[in-house]
Amino acid sequence: PMKRLSALFILVAMILSEPSRGEEIRLPGLKAGVDVLVDAHGIPHIYAQNWSDAYRTLGVLHVENRLAQM
Repeated sequence: PMKRLSALFILVAMILSEPSRGEEIRLPGLKAGVDVLVDAHGIPHIYAQNWSDAYRTLGVLHVENRLAQM
């Protein structure tokens, strides 16, 4: 029973952690606008006006894409 519950939790976490595409997301603390374009291979490309905004956006993308692994 415990293995089934763990497998179910992992499956739900993977489904919920799917990255959002085509949406506008507001991140508090950004100094300027940031664009994230996802190419045909699913690789995100971050276009930011400063390094701190780029790093913050990269962190959010990691959480969206890797939540099931954490």
